[in-house]
Amino acid sequence: MKRKSLLVMAGVLSLVAVLLLPALLVGCAKQTTQPSTTSSQAAKSSSTSALSTSASPTAKPSPSPTTTLSRQQQLEAGARKEGSIIFWASFATDVDKWLTKFKERYPWLKVETWQADNTTVAEKVIAENKGGAHNVDVLGMADEVWLLFPQSLLAKHDWPNASYYPADAVQWNGLYIRTHFNLNGPAYNTKILTGANVPKSWDDLKDPKWKGKSAASLSAEEAPLGLAAIWGTGGKLDWDRSFSFWREVFKNTEPRIVNLYTGPTKLLGAGEFEVFNYTATNVAMKEKELSGLPVAPVPLSPLPAKPSGIGILKDAPHPNAARLFADWLTSPEGAAIFTSIMFSPSLNTGAGDTAANRILKEKGIGSFMMTPVMTAENLNKSREFWKELTGAKK
Repeated sequence: MKRKSLLVMAGVLSLVAVLLLPALLVGCAKQTTQPSTTSSQAAKSSSTSALSTSASPTAKPSPSPTTTLSRQQQLEAGARKEGSIIFWASFATDVDKWLTKFKERYPWLKVETWQADNTTVAEKVIAENKGGAHNVDVLGMADEVWLLFPQSLLAKHDWPNASYYPADAVQWNGLYIRTHFNLNGPAYNTKILTGANVPKSWDDLKDPKWKGKSAASLSAEEAPLGLAAIWGTGGKLDWDRSFSFWREVFKNTEPRIVNLYTGPTKLLGAGEFEVFNYTATNVAMKEKELSGLPVAPVPLSPLPAKPSGIGILKDAPHPNAARLFADWLTSPEGAAIFTSIMFSPSLNTGAGDTAANRILKEKGIGSFMMTPVMTAENLNKSREFWKELTGAKK
């Protein structure tokens, strides 16, 4: 009897276990999934909190372990340590005037400049480089000299203001940039010559009446090339006509031989001669507008035009300052200031309408860009002829 009771009790317990097992399993399942749900909600809450914090105007961002400086900041930081910028150029006249804004922007930079004619500037840099001396950061020269200058001495620059310039302004894959251009032609004394006495054509310069009253510059070595280009047809230079013209000018007028352009233009204004048969037109405009000298370009069109530009030396002693300088001079601000002082028409479209452009427009003077014909061969041919004509070759 006792054995039978035990068997019955065991059966009942087994039945109870069978009935309770599903409930126990469900309960366990709920308990094991609950932590996962809590973690998801915590992560969501944390993410929402982070977004709210970053969007808050009063939130302070956590400091970054590294700070990336802009290109400008890097150049300025480097230039501050260098402390100087050295600029050699053929167009450094009145440099203190057209660099005033640059010096105001970077008062901690000492600006050193040196001016000479294009050939002298180039030859000095080349000679010093051969001797292991590196004393200049930025060069400024006319295009015909750049085309003969060793590319190996120049540093590539990204020219951030290139979009303001013609597509062909940046040369040699970034080694230098054409910034402005100068016209070349005859000028005259406006006080002495008036009305019908003013030359009206190139052929008027051959008139014997200018004997003892005209001047020719040793620096005008590209004059034969300029007229050969203007008078050429179909892309072919008319050397014969140009050479014949200049021979007649010198034979008929026996011009006074001078050097450079600025000094002789001042002499022209002082009345020491009446016609300067080939000068830099920008010099004549500048002396008239800024100094009040009675000089003006003879209104012929077109006149030969040659670009000038700047480049950075590969071994520049102050590379960061050099790039700051180059960036400023090629900016719309720098270009506008430069051309307003130097009267050289700018190639920078952001420079605006300057006095030089206005004067040329008023006088109806157009330009014939010489760049395509300014090869080493043509330049040497022109120079040799001019040296012989002026007696510089003796």
